[in-house]
Amino acid sequence: MMHVRGRWTVDAAREGRAMFDYVWGLRPLFLRWPFLAALAVVAAVAIGLVIGTGSVLGWIVLGLLGSLLLLVLVLRLVLVRSLRAGLKPGVPDGSTVEVALDDTAWTSTSPGQSHTFPWEAYDRVAVSDGYLILTAARKGTWIPHSLVYAPLAAFGADQESVVGFVTAARKRR
Repeated sequence: MMHVRGRWTVDAAREGRAMFDYVWGLRPLFLRWPFLAALAVVAAVAIGLVIGTGSVLGWIVLGLLGSLLLLVLVLRLVLVRSLRAGLKPGVPDGSTVEVALDDTAWTSTSPGQSHTFPWEAYDRVAVSDGYLILTAARKGTWIPHSLVYAPLAAFGADQESVVGFVTAARKRR
């Protein structure tokens, strides 16, 4: 049985930004800027139809596109705010966290608490912005149900083998 240990001091602001960037990168196409730009182009064409022909159909299409564009923009804004608020470390800023990885689970220990996260509970391993991240998907949504992370720097110089170990441990389950 192999063990890997790491330790780091929590930087809540940096870790919160990194986790937000990772989760926001998982968002579906309709929340990305190219989709919104394409929607705006179609709305511009509809405006051209309305101005050129004055048709009722053009006004209906323009109204629907404007409503959809506004809905998506408001949805983006609400999601960004709620994700930023929800993706904060579960331990106080400046705390020391120790992580132990073995063949069965990821165990995280900080002052006053200890949690064990079995590999089979997580379906995705990622490396993003210098962090090793495990996520468990929530059925029907792109927002993870559970997210566990550790900075790769916490494991010292042999960071690639840590990622390989986690990937292999998950596959064995």
